[in-house]
Amino acid sequence: HIAALPGVLSVAPDPRLQVLLDESVPLIGATEVWSLLDSSSLPVTGVGVKLAIIDSGIDYTHPDLGGCFGAGCKVAGGYDLVNEDADPLDDHGHGTHCAGIAAANGAVKGVAPGATLYAYKAMNEYGWGSGSMLIAALERATNPDGDPATDDGADVINMSVGQVGGTPTDAISAAVDAAVSQGAVVLVAVGNEGDSGY
Repeated sequence: HIAALPGVLSVAPDPRLQVLLDESVPLIGATEVWSLLDSSSLPVTGVGVKLAIIDSGIDYTHPDLGGCFGAGCKVAGGYDLVNEDADPLDDHGHGTHCAGIAAANGAVKGVAPGATLYAYKAMNEYGWGSGSMLIAALERATNPDGDPATDDGADVINMSVGQVGGTPTDAISAAVDAAVSQGAVVLVAVGNEGDSGY
């Protein structure tokens, strides 16, 4: 029994999670924010911000999301935890939807069009994933190179997934807390279905 092993503090179920493709939020006044200036007198558009989308991947071939993947592209990096490879191309649509709302910069403009995106695919082609994949994605987003001495983690992490019955002390909540303690701002969708607890 795993719970009886030395060093194991607790054992929790690995919940099944699902993304939901809902309508975008109404206009939130982002264009007014873009006219504001930051402490360096630059417009507040997300320039210099690393934004990780933990979802079903991102269709980085879309022109509003840069049309390419890798260094120098709008979607500069990420990982596919579902297929265990370095290509987080979206085969569901929800992650691309979220990335567009957050940072599209083309015919469609997102809230932070200047931000650089990082795609962490933790949901499959049907929009399903697991808590353990979400936790692994959070770990990769906060420390992509695996070296805690380098500052290469995301500034902002978006997770638009929900879990009915989550609690502030469950494993996913602990992983979110760990990401925040490493300096990331973590945004978690709530209200899609039930109470996520995060």
